[in-house]
Amino acid sequence: MKSPVLALLLTSALLSGCQTTTVAIQSADQKEYKAHGTEPFWGLKIEKDSMTFSSPDQNDVRVTNFEIRISSNGQQFISPKMTVDTIHGNCSDGMSDWTFRDEVIVRMGDLEFKGCGGGILAPESLEGTSWRIAQINGDAIAADREAALAFGDGRVTGSVGCNRLGADYKFATGSVSFGPAISTKMACSDPVGKQEFTLVTVLGNLASTEFPGDGSMVLTGRDGDKIVLMQSI
Repeated sequence: MKSPVLALLLTSALLSGCQTTTVAIQSADQKEYKAHGTEPFWGLKIEKDSMTFSSPDQNDVRVTNFEIRISSNGQQFISPKMTVDTIHGNCSDGMSDWTFRDEVIVRMGDLEFKGCGGGILAPESLEGTSWRIAQINGDAIAADREAALAFGDGRVTGSVGCNRLGADYKFATGSVSFGPAISTKMACSDPVGKQEFTLVTVLGNLASTEFPGDGSMVLTGRDGDKIVLMQSI
């Protein structure tokens, strides 16, 4: 499973058990770090050359010069206007069913904001969850089509927008496997018919399960077919 991380380009020496450096934030699959909080609502985006804090209650705060201290359980981003602590450990935002990788604390003067960030962790169970089918082999599913999978009582049920299908499933250590899929037998015109065939094929010949950290689950079949699912909140 891939999870989005900050790859830190160190440009100064190690200091007294803690690394202190001016850094560029780089990542092969994610070029920014995001965090958010509630009560009040706020958002944070850290890019390689800036940090931006936004909230409906105040003007955005953006800094372009900061340093970072790396510890065994997180990082601290430091600037005169704003300090951000990221602490590795499961974090719930109190609103969704998602669990995030980091606890995040933002301090600006006398103000302190607490929330979550660092990407969404893979679920410990799929029971009781629903997932919208977002893409099949790179092709987006029309927004008005009821294309989704639901997991419950050891069964997965769903549709791409034509036939209803169902199969037994098992989920362990972040990976899902499916039993033989059964479905209704209506004729489906393309592209729905082709996408439905691909979905059934992937469920029956699953090669891998990935949770990229953005709330999605990616199912890849042995022939390379790929289904992207987004968890419904």
